[in-house]
Amino acid sequence: MRENYGVYLLILALISAALVSSCREMIAEPTVSTMVSEDLSSDFTQALLNTSATALPEQKSMGVLLGMSSSDQSTSSGYFRCTLSGKCDPLYWVDPKSALFTDLSPDTDTFISTLYDPVNETYDLFLLSTSGGEWQRLTHTPEREYLEDWSSTNQEILFITYKHTEGPQPPVGTLFKLALTNGQLQSINDTCDIQHAQWVNGQGDILFGGICDNQAGIYRITSSGAESSLLVATDRTDFTMSPTGNSIVFNSVGADSTSEVHVLNLEDQTRSSAPHDPGKKDFGGSWIGPDDQQLSFISARGGLPGGEYIWDRSTDQVFPAPWGGESIIAWSSDREYRLVNSTPSASYPLYVLKNEETGDAIELEMPGTMSITTGFIGMLPDNALSEPVSVP
Repeated sequence: MRENYGVYLLILALISAALVSSCREMIAEPTVSTMVSEDLSSDFTQALLNTSATALPEQKSMGVLLGMSSSDQSTSSGYFRCTLSGKCDPLYWVDPKSALFTDLSPDTDTFISTLYDPVNETYDLFLLSTSGGEWQRLTHTPEREYLEDWSSTNQEILFITYKHTEGPQPPVGTLFKLALTNGQLQSINDTCDIQHAQWVNGQGDILFGGICDNQAGIYRITSSGAESSLLVATDRTDFTMSPTGNSIVFNSVGADSTSEVHVLNLEDQTRSSAPHDPGKKDFGGSWIGPDDQQLSFISARGGLPGGEYIWDRSTDQVFPAPWGGESIIAWSSDREYRLVNSTPSASYPLYVLKNEETGDAIELEMPGTMSITTGFIGMLPDNALSEPVSVP
């Protein structure tokens, strides 16, 4: 019996080791090769991307793309396409837990959003069409992914996947580059906690905000991920690239312990700062116009808790924005149109599209009690809209 007992122990040990190995495989983190949807390189995806070099130029006209959610989160959220006359049609219905963003491709034919999959209980990236109908799942992981930037060629994206850590620590972000044409995925940096990223001029080097070796700041890294360097140390790691791609606007905490607005020139590394009212918090930063001369930001100066101001860098003057007091959701790139949330002054959801030149104000025809969470105003394809579908 004692002789057999040793054999039994050996067999039990081997079984236990096999079970542990099997469990590890079941709960193993997704590898680079398993993060991307299996059918990403299918003909269907290529048709959705419309990457054919021989494709005829599309006719486009000014329109509005909106992400809308139900006020009580009990029914589906969705994406809608609106005309300048105010008429809105649904494109897609999505789970109300989805994060609605209008991150359009440079050609405005497609956009990417982080949608919730109630079956798998995951948040993944989905490629959608601004004309509706077609859609494609891009990622499939237990983590949560967010799009950061499109390449200027429409064929690559940067996205961050957030891995939740144990305890009260915030999730850690890892940056990836994905080629939409063939599904090739590349980890750009897996040693830093990355919170935001953009290409420099739409391709090549990448800027990212995050924490590397306990140093928070904005970094520049080669597209291969081989080399990175700290551009500016700041605890506010978000930034926005200028229209020319030569500068970024970012925030940092100043000597008076309040937030300030700065611009960093990427070519010569010089920094300029918006004239600051001591003790008043300035934050944000949105570029105005096609050059790098003007930008708007939010400030507590002037006795307002959060008024919008314009910084004219050519004169280094700051003055209240002429549209101050409005709750603006989106601007067109040429600043001719702005979408305004006028709900606080109305007894029902009210959103108005305003024309800067004519002063016209068009009320959007909202479906039911839905609220706009994100918006884009710009040139969109004149394709006939497809019947709305549910995603995923």
